Amino acid sequence: MDKIIRYLMEKSVFVNPEIIEEICIGASGAELAVVVDKRKEYVLKVAAPNGRHIEGYTKEYSFYQLNRSLRFSFTPEVVYMEDHLEHGIILVMQCYKPISISEWSKELQFRAVDLCAMLNSVHPDKISSIAHFVPTKIDSDFAANSYKLWKTVLSQHESIFDERILGEIYKNIDIVCPILNEEPYYTCHGDFHPENILLDEGKLIICDWQNIGIGKSIGDISFFISRGTNLGVNIDSDELLDYYCEKLSEYKSVKIKKSNLLKERYASNVLNTLLFWAYHLNNCSREKVALHFNEMVKGYYFLTDNSV
Repeated sequence: MDKIIRYLMEKSVFVNPEIIEEICIGASGAELAVVVDKRKEYVLKVAAPNGRHIEGYTKEYSFYQLNRSLRFSFTPEVVYMEDHLEHGIILVMQCYKPISISEWSKELQFRAVDLCAMLNSVHPDKISSIAHFVPTKIDSDFAANSYKLWKTVLSQHESIFDERILGEIYKNIDIVCPILNEEPYYTCHGDFHPENILLDEGKLIICDWQNIGIGKSIGDISFFISRGTNLGVNIDSDELLDYYCEKLSEYKSVKIKKSNLLKERYASNVLNTLLFWAYHLNNCSREKVALHFNEMVKGYYFLTDNSV
């Protein structure tokens, strides 16, 4: 990181910078640091050219380039950006305030949902130069491993959970594909959750654009609800979905049926819960496991027209 700082000083991006916090080299593979220069705070993000998930950071870099013409008002202000042959992708952005769990009031949740609907209403053609629709396909090996992890999680709670329904969901997980692959498609953030939403003097800012794409908008709002709930935010999912449907209809100037959104939401939730949540729930409390397992089962029954 010091080498990058020196390089940015040579480019006159920084004058007398001081790293006050190296955030992490996280699972995403990028180095992050908060830098103070001339009494202003910046976030410095660097992704090595041969690092993990470099494709995602290349997409984020392309998005910020594209945003010079899109002019989305809810993205971080980029002070400097470069795709350097040796150093990799370098982003210097204004630093914003994270939102604590206790700050996520109902009013703030509604504002985030409004922002989500605003983004989702952007016509996909506007980002087609950097993204395209990728049909949902089930990787059989990945699904099998996720199923195995889920069985381990359920076994940690004796006979409380019904492994038979888990097996049925795993066996029939392909039912979600036709639902998630059917038009219409929307502009999606791809990682829309409370920790990726920041405050700029009261204004909401969405960060981390590595997964921007074209697909089903319900994935964004569903992930906001599920991740927020998991973090401990008190969320009324039905109320938020009603509001999201209202705002998306308003921005798209077409009536969006809640029943269609529910079908897509349950399909997205069943898929994501089966494939990704077991890892996060290993050795967790019964209540936490039940929260996600029961939602997955509820969604599966909804999709198969069974009663819960």
